Formats: sequence, C-alpha cells, structure tokens
Amino acid sequence: PDERARFALQRCLIRTPTEAEAQRLVKLYEAAYAELKNQPEEAKKLATQPIGPLPKDADAAELAAWTTVSNVILSLDEFLMKR
Repeated sequence: PDERARFALQRCLIRTPTEAEAQRLVKLYEAAYAELKNQPEEAKKLATQPIGPLPKDADAAELAAWTTVSNVILSLDEFLMKR
C-alpha cells in the first residue's frame, strides 16, 4: 500500500510526496479495506459502478478501498489548482 500511495500522489501532484502524506493515505486505505471486506456488496458496488465488472479474481474490497483513496487524492486542492 505504501508504494501505491506514493505512486498515486507522485502522478497526481507532480512532486514527491512527504512521508506524512503517504502514511495518511496508507491509513485511509487500511481503514477502508477493513470496513469494506465486511461489506462485500458495498465493496462491489463501489469498485464497479460506473466502470463495469471486476476483473477475474479481483478483490472487490481492495479495489473499493483504492477507489476511496483515489477520490481523496483527486479532491485535493493541490491537484485541482496546479500553478
């Protein structure tokens, strides 16, 4: 999760993320995953709507948790207001 969080931040913010930024996203991912693995229907819904069915053998809770993280990154002021 740490490497994925860093990669996503790097790609979206066009800079190296700080340790604190990456760790906050890892914690968000872990919390979302823990919650969504106990709610398989909600996880599947979050991971598939509106993009379509899951790939074969995909973990809906994992993909839904990354969807949550991605939504946070794409909502950052720094992402929306590049200068």
